Amino acid sequence: MSHPSGYRWNQFYLDEYAKGKELVHSKEPDKFAVWVSEYLKQENLSGAMILDAGCGEGRNTIFFGKQGFRMHGIDISSPAIDKAKKRVQSDTLTEMVDLRVGDVTNLPYDDNFFDAVYDSFTMEFIPNKEQYVKEVARVLKPQGFYSILTSIPPSKHSVNPSHLRRMLKKDFRVLLTERQSNTSMTFVAERVLDCYVWYFAYGSNLYIPQMLSRVGEWRTSNRAAQGLETDLQR
Repeated sequence: MSHPSGYRWNQFYLDEYAKGKELVHSKEPDKFAVWVSEYLKQENLSGAMILDAGCGEGRNTIFFGKQGFRMHGIDISSPAIDKAKKRVQSDTLTEMVDLRVGDVTNLPYDDNFFDAVYDSFTMEFIPNKEQYVKEVARVLKPQGFYSILTSIPPSKHSVNPSHLRRMLKKDFRVLLTERQSNTSMTFVAERVLDCYVWYFAYGSNLYIPQMLSRVGEWRTSNRAAQGLETDLQR
């Protein structure tokens, strides 16, 4: 069954196309998407599996695909996905990009499937934001990255940064937040393992994971967080 809000978004895109627009949004990727691409490469995640959640007509999905990442894009609007598929075929990226119509609060992917999830102005339009974040945590691998570009108040459709931090707290560790403008903000968070309890070592910048139930690989993200902050301040 189609999600009720899908009808609204379908009509939005159809109305815009009826005005003669080839695309509702720009062909160019977000500047944040360009930065995320470079960061993932620096983290030795070239060729990583990425989900573009709420991908629309696929501008960021296609950009990541061209950078060598294995892409999955999902959006609730079938007209937008149809347009994105045509662009993917035109750019001969069908082997790198999988697109489908779907609901980001009920993602059709296995647990621990993605290395990273990218969200460009999707969060603010999701009624059940807590369920959406829970689904992102489910499909992300441990230590996977969740990158969010969102509108913030006073924008009409926006996410309160404090509320977003609280939603992320259960399954993620926020590495970086940065205000992009008076009305937008970026977040980068890392999926943490449920079987780890993180202790802050007094007098140092090192987070020490104590294993509770199973053996797994871990890395401190002090270096990663410092690299993120340094790169975005350039």
